[in-house]
Amino acid sequence: MRPARSRSSTLPVASEDPPEGLDESSRFDWAFERLLPPSVQAKSEIYWTPVAVIRKAMEMLAPQPPRYVLDVGSGPGKFCILASLMLDAQFVGIERKRRLVTIAQHAAREVNASRTRFICGNALNHDWSGFDVIYFYNPFQELSWEDPSRAEDGYELYQRYALAAKRKLATLAVGTRVLLYHGLGCEMPDGYSYVKAHSFGLGHLELWIRTGELDARAA
Repeated sequence: MRPARSRSSTLPVASEDPPEGLDESSRFDWAFERLLPPSVQAKSEIYWTPVAVIRKAMEMLAPQPPRYVLDVGSGPGKFCILASLMLDAQFVGIERKRRLVTIAQHAAREVNASRTRFICGNALNHDWSGFDVIYFYNPFQELSWEDPSRAEDGYELYQRYALAAKRKLATLAVGTRVLLYHGLGCEMPDGYSYVKAHSFGLGHLELWIRTGELDARAA
């Protein structure tokens, strides 16, 4: 799967050359980072989905292309923007930090990623029922890291958000698919079946689908 098909689906050429020895996906990671402020670039390795993972996710979805994809905790928009250049679908990112939403909107304009939309808010307060696919890159883990002096409170908040997401997933229609990278933060709800997974070093990308039946692995 190629991430670029035309001028409207290519990343801008950076003023400097990428480091030597990068593979194609890593070069796209590097190029996307050039769209971000330095302080946001510095968090790329931990927080923003690698291009190799995005490509594999789109490959998993390709046999039954979705129409609407939600990224819960979209950060600077990397998943939505690059995925929209690989798959003909509408991508919506919901992010609670206004600055990251503004950065995502700017980056989308820079690469003409017209099939993206970014919303500032708590994704748990929005309706997910209109989406075919929900994507999570363990979006609530950050809550347990924000204030090291209150790590215990942060972990409780992390668990509360993860369980709230689990409850929302339990209400979605049969056929809804969920992509997890580094997990959700809790078990998937009953009624979802495991489809497949792919490993990326210490991280795992998993695809689940709402079937209304118990996952056979839990039986």
